[in-house]
Amino acid sequence: MRKPYCVLLAAVQMLAITTGTAGAAGDKGRPCGIWHAGKKSSMNLPEGKWYFRRRFVIPGRGPIISANCSITADNAFVVFVNGKKIGSGSDWKNIYSFDTKAHLSPGANVLAVEGANWKGSGENPAALFVGLRVKSRDAPT
Repeated sequence: MRKPYCVLLAAVQMLAITTGTAGAAGDKGRPCGIWHAGKKSSMNLPEGKWYFRRRFVIPGRGPIISANCSITADNAFVVFVNGKKIGSGSDWKNIYSFDTKAHLSPGANVLAVEGANWKGSGENPAALFVGLRVKSRDAPT
C-alpha cells in the first residue's frame, strides 16, 4: 500500500512535507498553531492580515488520486492552492475541509493562506492550523 503525502503547518517550519499519517507537528506529536514568528505566545497578537506560504513537491508523474485540505484559523482565513482560491472560513471552532485534487499536479505546488486576526476584548489570540493530504499513484511506499 502506498503512503499519502502530507503537508502540515508547523510552528518551526511554515509547512513540512512528510510521508505517512498526518498529525504530528507540535510538541509530543500534537498539532500546534502558528501565527507570528516573533512572539512566544499567540495569546495577545495585533489585529490585521497575515500571510503564510509554502512550496512543496509531489513526486512522480502519476495522477493524483485524492487531495484534501483541512484548515481552521482564529479568526478567519482564505486558502489558495497554486494561486486558485479553494475556500475560506471565519469560525475558528470549525475545521473546514476542501477538495484540492483539481488544483494540484505532480511536481512543484504552492499552498498559501491569508489569515485575519480581528480585534478582541482583553487578550487577542490568533492561530492557524492547516493540513494538506495528497494521495498519488507514484507516492513512495
